[in-house]
Amino acid sequence: MGTEEIITTVEHYRSAKHLYTTAIHAMKAYYAYQKKPTPANEKEVERQFKLLHKALTRFNYGFDPLTKGGAK
Repeated sequence: MGTEEIITTVEHYRSAKHLYTTAIHAMKAYYAYQKKPTPANEKEVERQFKLLHKALTRFNYGFDPLTKGGAK
């Protein structure tokens, strides 16, 4: 056995909940940008998508699913 961290069900549930709410915020920002493409809306979409990427990586046990070999 290695030194791998074990994530409990409660931690996984919180991570999933965080991912879900982050995805909702990202989509709200995206739709606001689609309605009114301003530089401020564009920056908010970029910020929200970065947060979404971070939450997705956290949910995926630290592996970045968007990189090659990230979905282990």
